[in-house]
Order: sequence, then structure tokens, then C-alpha cells
Amino acid sequence: MNKLFIMMFGLSLSSAVLAHGDLKPAHGGQIIEGKKMTVEILAQPEMMTVYLNEHENLVDTKNATGEVILLNGGRKQVIMLSPSGENSLKGEGVVLEKNAKAIVKIKVPELGEEQVRFAF
Repeated sequence: MNKLFIMMFGLSLSSAVLAHGDLKPAHGGQIIEGKKMTVEILAQPEMMTVYLNEHENLVDTKNATGEVILLNGGRKQVIMLSPSGENSLKGEGVVLEKNAKAIVKIKVPELGEEQVRFAF
């Protein structure tokens, strides 16, 4: 009986993990599932793009705001994000160094606020 309970409990947890769908980056970046949204970040020379999804649905970012706090060694750089497409926000002037870390803060009026962390 205990083995059956443990097996059923394990199966219920695995379905909860898959509730937000597949966490494969759609744009070649890094992806993290936040509390309200799934956030993918794509860092390119001089530009950073953040893509938002909610339960595999694209998040409308036309009224969204955000920022990326980039920590490069001992230096901090704040990159303001602005809407740039159906479910994305972009920021320019990015200087990304090895072992950098980023804190992404997003505010979407319909969904609220989200904050996630990335390491490069």
C-alpha cells in the first residue's frame, strides 16, 4: 500500500512540473519558469530580448514594462526594456561578460509582476 501511495504521489508531482508545458527555449536563449510567466532571455551583442509566455500562450507585451539588472563582476548595469513584438521586450546597450548574472523584472498589466534570475 505504501509503495502505491509513493508512486501515485510521484506521478502527481511530475504532472505539476509539466503544467506550464515544455521549457525548451523557442528563440535560442535561456528559459526560466516564474510564478506567473515563463521568461526566455536572449543576450546578443549590444541587445537583450526577453520573451514571455503563460501556459504556452504568448503574452501580449504592448503595455508591458521591464528592466534587466546585469551584474558583470563588480559592476551593475540596468537595461530598460520596451515592447518589441507580440510577446517580447528589448533593451539596448548591453555589455555582457563571462559569468554575468541577470535579474529580469517584468510588469504586465493583465498578469502582474514577475522577477527571475539568469546566469550566463
